Amino acid sequence: MVDDHDALKAGRASEAVRRVPGDHVAVYRGWLLTSSQYAAFANAVQARGSKLRTSAEQYEAAHELPGWWQSLRDRTPSACWTTGPDPEGFRRCLAELETGPAVLRDYAKSAKHDWETACYIPDVTDLDAADRVAQRFLEVRDTAFTGGFVVRRFEAFIGPELRSWWVDGELALVGAHPDTPDVQPDVTAHELAELRDPLRALGLPFVTATSSGTPMAVAARRGR
Repeated sequence: MVDDHDALKAGRASEAVRRVPGDHVAVYRGWLLTSSQYAAFANAVQARGSKLRTSAEQYEAAHELPGWWQSLRDRTPSACWTTGPDPEGFRRCLAELETGPAVLRDYAKSAKHDWETACYIPDVTDLDAADRVAQRFLEVRDTAFTGGFVVRRFEAFIGPELRSWWVDGELALVGAHPDTPDVQPDVTAHELAELRDPLRALGLPFVTATSSGTPMAVAARRGR
């Protein structure tokens, strides 16, 4: 339903949806958008007399960690976040985790491909080293930096990651994680069923989740 994804990402939402018919409930199927891009997209679709099945508010709740963490806190590593790139707030989050390693991301994404310098914090009590990771993270994310710092406790999960897709709180599909496309998940229906209630609690029509380990640890990904 999007004619020009480049136009959508460039802020020309009306141009991107010029062929969307009116009086329809639409589903976005395309590349990942920021919450602000999706909001502009939703407004442009509404201006044509249609609406998206996933609202802009619902998309943000699934796409950005603070929107989904509370519902999944018992199934996902501990987290603390700041508003904006706040250095004092960042150190407060390090102190909240007290000891051990952590990983750094923002509300939407990590810099895991720069693991050693912009993602992994070996010891939250080593403030100078953690500050260097945070500074490098800001450099890597640059204008894509979203929301604020998120400091999460590092946990080594057993087994490959998997992706699952949930529609109206029900499991629709399970597949390999994009980072390991040749490793098919070996997981029972019972293990995934354990995620249904916390994901359903989000109240979202569509959620993609990344999971690993037993019991399953999960992170919501996005609405649609």
